[in-house]
Amino acid sequence: MSHKFKRPSSARRHIKLETFSLFVSGARLRRIQELLKSEDTDNKPDAILCIAGIDSRYHEGSTELIDYLLFGFFERRKAELEQSGYEEEVIDDLIMLIRRHEVDIYCNPVNYHYLLPYVAHWRNLRFHCMTDKEYEDDEAAEEFKIQSFVAMMHGVKKVGIPHNILGQPAKFDHMIVEKWPIIQAYALEDYKGGGFFTLQKTVVDVGAQLTEVYSHIDPCSLEVLLIEQMTQFERQWQTLIDNLDISVSTGIDKLTEEKVCEPLWSYYKHGSVGSEDTKTGGRQRQPYVLCGTNSRRIVMDDVRNSRTSVNMEISKCGINNESPKFMVCHGISPRGPVCCTRTYFLHGESSTSKASLSSKASGHSPADLTIPQEDQDSKMLVDLYSVMVDSVLAGIKHYSQTLSVHKTRARVVDQICEGCRGYPDLTKYIQRKSDIVFTIEAYDQDGRGHSVEEGSRSLFLKSASICLYDIPSSLIPGKTLGSLVFSEIFQDSVISVQREDGTLEFCGEALVLTSIIPRYRAWPLGCKVDPSDALHGLRKYGKLLLPGETVRVCTDKDLTHPVTTAELYAYEAAIFLVFQRATVLPLNKDNVKSLQMFVGESSEAPSVLMVEVYPDTIPAFLQSADHLIYITVVPKSKAKMSFFKEVLPEWKSHDSLPHVDLCDVLPATFQETAQQLQLEFYNDFHPSTPYRHVQGKFSNLNKFMTHFSVSSVTSLPTNSLPIMLQEIKEVETSPSETPVTSSNFRGITVTVLGGIPGSHKEQLCDTLLYLTESHIRWTVLRQTVGATQSVLLGELQDTLSKMWSSMRRRLSSPEAGNRLLLVTPGFTDITEVISAIINHPNPDVQSHVRIGSVTVCIDPFISFIQHRLTFPNLLNQCMQGFVNNILITSATSIQQNSSLEEIQTLLRSVNSDVAFFLAEKGNVKRSMDVDAILSETAFMENSKVRAREMLCPGWSEGLYKSPPSPASPAFSMRDTELTFSQPLVRNLFINKLRALKGQLTNYPFTGNIFVVHGYVSFTDSEDLMDVQYIVKSDQLSVHKHVNKTVANGDGLHLSQRKYCLVFTGPELQVNTVKDWLRGCGRQKPELKKLLSKKDLTKDEIKKIHKEHHLDPLPAGWFYNGTQFVSFDGEKQDLHPNLETFIQDYIDQKNKEVSEYNAEVRRSADQYLDLFA
Repeated sequence: MSHKFKRPSSARRHIKLETFSLFVSGARLRRIQELLKSEDTDNKPDAILCIAGIDSRYHEGSTELIDYLLFGFFERRKAELEQSGYEEEVIDDLIMLIRRHEVDIYCNPVNYHYLLPYVAHWRNLRFHCMTDKEYEDDEAAEEFKIQSFVAMMHGVKKVGIPHNILGQPAKFDHMIVEKWPIIQAYALEDYKGGGFFTLQKTVVDVGAQLTEVYSHIDPCSLEVLLIEQMTQFERQWQTLIDNLDISVSTGIDKLTEEKVCEPLWSYYKHGSVGSEDTKTGGRQRQPYVLCGTNSRRIVMDDVRNSRTSVNMEISKCGINNESPKFMVCHGISPRGPVCCTRTYFLHGESSTSKASLSSKASGHSPADLTIPQEDQDSKMLVDLYSVMVDSVLAGIKHYSQTLSVHKTRARVVDQICEGCRGYPDLTKYIQRKSDIVFTIEAYDQDGRGHSVEEGSRSLFLKSASICLYDIPSSLIPGKTLGSLVFSEIFQDSVISVQREDGTLEFCGEALVLTSIIPRYRAWPLGCKVDPSDALHGLRKYGKLLLPGETVRVCTDKDLTHPVTTAELYAYEAAIFLVFQRATVLPLNKDNVKSLQMFVGESSEAPSVLMVEVYPDTIPAFLQSADHLIYITVVPKSKAKMSFFKEVLPEWKSHDSLPHVDLCDVLPATFQETAQQLQLEFYNDFHPSTPYRHVQGKFSNLNKFMTHFSVSSVTSLPTNSLPIMLQEIKEVETSPSETPVTSSNFRGITVTVLGGIPGSHKEQLCDTLLYLTESHIRWTVLRQTVGATQSVLLGELQDTLSKMWSSMRRRLSSPEAGNRLLLVTPGFTDITEVISAIINHPNPDVQSHVRIGSVTVCIDPFISFIQHRLTFPNLLNQCMQGFVNNILITSATSIQQNSSLEEIQTLLRSVNSDVAFFLAEKGNVKRSMDVDAILSETAFMENSKVRAREMLCPGWSEGLYKSPPSPASPAFSMRDTELTFSQPLVRNLFINKLRALKGQLTNYPFTGNIFVVHGYVSFTDSEDLMDVQYIVKSDQLSVHKHVNKTVANGDGLHLSQRKYCLVFTGPELQVNTVKDWLRGCGRQKPELKKLLSKKDLTKDEIKKIHKEHHLDPLPAGWFYNGTQFVSFDGEKQDLHPNLETFIQDYIDQKNKEVSEYNAEVRRSADQYLDLFA
């Protein structure tokens, strides 16, 4: 399979989602694995299988699961993949098998590099992938895929298939799976699958369970929702507003409710085409617009439940078929959870206003502009609506901090009632409270509603809605104005925090997604004249300085957010703001108390005019607690240039308006909005990504995403909240993850050296001891031959106890600290070692022990068992947060071996935050490398603490122990320990060790020996020798044995047996290994049998004759030069006495045999079996 295209990059920057992180990726995998850990033991599968591409006949369910785990890889990088030059079948060549604690991935060398940044950090991950050169053979590549699939499925009895896809449930038949090409190949005898797949395995559909998992919101799915679904929703909603703005000139009162709702309804209807809910009628929520009295509760309930539809002219929707005061607009996304409700207002124009506007239009001299006044009902409705907005937003905040729907509802209703107390006509209304309805409801990814459980966190989007039904009119007693409705879609983020006393509290944040939808708008009814014409000709306020430039206007009230756009007309003696081409707000000496100006530090920073007003003189929607109206001038705009060159100088020379004071700092209530506006303006002037563009619309998006990135990956309590939220600078912390000052620490600092056997971690330990012997008091702990992992971890805690006990006696001395150098045993998962240290059973010891740094040694020559399948726990040992340094201990130049580049690429994907050092065979030479390895605080840096808790929540509580039994014995490394009492023959032993590499077999690797280590003696010396042989790299180490358990300090001296060898490999048979080792000892001589003539060969007889052919001849014989001749005339070629010579030879040999056999019998006691 020859490919001449450039190898794809495995760089993180190619992932299109800006909120992607290995923490979010790990959390998605854990949610899938949680389905395999459910308590329903009868129905839960052993593993979930998903196969992409042609091998599953492009199964949609599998593709959906892969896209979830790979964050839409196939869709989001479609253009890049098409331009790569690789065939689609090559990119789709992917199989994933997800188990409770492990993941197997088959891929090819092409998509391997695409996949790395998405999956390399998963725990207990195994890659089944050929090398580039091996993949060039098409037949071998296909064989390897089938063999890998069979290997992956080993031990799986019940397999889950993601059949149902989101929103499109389908009946599952296991015969669908049997038709997949890779499943059919499983049954071929050559691959030893055992027969038909569906007869060997129980196949079940897990699509329904996965659908709920897909609906859980995390930072990446939220980013996608904001960029795609929210942007479309906002666009359609803006179309509704724009249509109403345009209709001002033709008369809004001629519109019908359906006509106003048309953009929302069209968006919903077209987007729903083909969905399952459209076919079955399963989803009842629909968009609507209801005006005035049509929003009464009974009508609204029928419309919401699709029992009826209402379509009247807006002008007839009020009391007694007169003009309404407002309209309720409800929008909903067609295939998603986004929805929101707004109440927008309508008001009539006074006759004087109409006359003054028409005079300008009919060609007469410009007249003054008269502004309509709000009647009592209109002002009451706006005030109530403002209270509703505030109460919902406060309710969202309260819910995110308590997770209590009941308390939030009570709080919101109380706030509404308090806001109504200013209107006596509403006294009875608020007393019964039945018409004040607040709800919080959750929605899944398909938009279906779910109840919110009290006190339970959920990763669904939620809707907070407040309805004030059937509000009575204060002008027409006994009549109902209609219902006010306001709702927002929000995502809450809740972190459980553990206080010092052990109790728990919630830390919550919320992002209101629909906060970008305008909360307030108002239009006139019956007015068909654009007020901008009149505003160009007003004489009363002097010269027109700024003719209708676009500005942003808001107050500190939530009602005026998102910041609305208005046209600014600046006169010498007044300011006019025009909203929606209709509503005019004059600001002059009668209602302006003071003016302040904030000027940004750069030309791209917004400038803000702060107008302090008398509240009774302005519309209700602009009345706020601080009485300030913020007018933001767009940077680099004509308005800004004119404002500073013309407007401000003119105002300064006139006394018609208050003096404009410059201020250096914006009010605290406006600073967040100012930052949002600045980002929005920045995106307008510079190229920006879609996500950065969205950031300009939300004032708290960055803060929320930081919080949400924590809460979405773990529900466990934390006592390191500032660290998790990255709110503090780097400080050193103690094992309990709380700050501590290094200079004040008086305890034990542990330096951990990890790596798989043969990675030269022992040599690194020796090097560090040599370099620091003059100034560091070390206690060194290493695994002794024959000691199991559990023994070492227990010994570790015992050693720490003894060290601390010794230290307490000398704490008054200047040397208050002590150092432990720990070399991890075998293939141990480093998280278990670290957990054993920080979870010491003695609280006193636990509080006085910290981990300084963790360094893992990697030898590229022995990193892979075969192809790209790494040795057990090699990737786990390099996880972000758990290791500070990775030491490459061989192939330290790429020219030596391409394995270095290969392993570095892989490890960079696993952990991009680690320091890489090169040190051939563990011999560290650079002082900066030594300092990093011996750091006393690196492991407890805030970034490392955060990474550990985010990547493996609950790791310190033992939730991430290695699987008790691996998926396949072929993927596990087991130690087979042999103890014996006899010395070995040096040459025999070494030659047999060297031969092991040539005996390595491919999968299933049964009987392969990868590591041999221990201590022996040889027949040519009485010295005890340490031996270690790494089969893959052919590294043999034989040197005189020294007890390295402890160095330069107090520690434990372990008793050791005389001779011991440990063989490491998968599925080793003890008897087979014993037989192999017997061949390395002194071989007991066997007894020789006595010789007879028939045992002699022709060559031996010729040799005997040659030795005796010149011997004297018997009487009567002579030699004629060519033959032996007797006097009787007999002739022969052989000596006449040859038989005698042969018998003599046999007798001599038998004598030697008898002596040899006698010697063997006498020395039989010296040749003992190795294991006797």
